[in-house]
Amino acid sequence: MDKGQAVKQWQKLSDETMEGMGEWREQNPKATLREIEKALDERIMKLRAKVLEEAAQLSEMRTWRESVRMCQSVLIVS
Repeated sequence: MDKGQAVKQWQKLSDETMEGMGEWREQNPKATLREIEKALDERIMKLRAKVLEEAAQLSEMRTWRESVRMCQSVLIVS
C-alpha cells in the first residue's frame, strides 16, 4: 500500500467510525456524557491503532532499521 492509498483507507475508516458513532447515538438517545465519551473513545482508539500501525509500516525509518539490522551495522546519524 502506498501513502496515497493509505490516506484514502484512513479516511474511509474515519467515516465508518463516525457513522458507527451516529448509529450508536441513535440507539442510545438517553446516554450520559460519560457513556457517550466511552463509546466515542472506543471507536477512536480502534481507528488510531489502525492508522498508527499502517503509518509505521509506511515509514521510511522502518526501511532504515531493517537494513541496519540485516547488515549487523550501527548507524549513527548526526
